[in-house]
Amino acid sequence: MRTKSRLTIVNSGVCLSCVDENDNELEYYGVIEDIIKLKWEGSFQLEMVLFDCRWFDPTPSGTRHTKI
Repeated sequence: MRTKSRLTIVNSGVCLSCVDENDNELEYYGVIEDIIKLKWEGSFQLEMVLFDCRWFDPTPSGTRHTKI
């Protein structure tokens, strides 16, 4: 992860909006724990970035931790 050298605060929050099987719109909030960049080399180079996040489900019944 790259940050500007003079900054002292990093915002690592993420938000994901999706629709479930009943067409209900859901929003999940989380914090990035780690960023992993994978590279495959060969006749052409492929790259993939993975974000390891700790997700929170802000439902009226309370915060639920979902382990992925």
